[in-house]
Amino acid sequence: MKENSIEEAIKIIKDIDTLDDIELQEAYETVLHELEHLQKENEELKDIDLTTVHIKGVYDEKDRWRDKVKNL
Repeated sequence: MKENSIEEAIKIIKDIDTLDDIELQEAYETVLHELEHLQKENEELKDIDLTTVHIKGVYDEKDRWRDKVKNL
């Protein structure tokens, strides 16, 4: 099986009737590794999204204060 090949692992798992324990274990480990990687990426994207929202809020607040100062 190719290293870190989720597609290859899925093909192997689909052919489960012809697998031995080692091939099945390797396929499952590949899929689980990829799922863990995707979960970590998802968490990082959530953090980036929250930071972006926070920065936008800071800029909006800055604009509100600038407008108040201009009106004074």
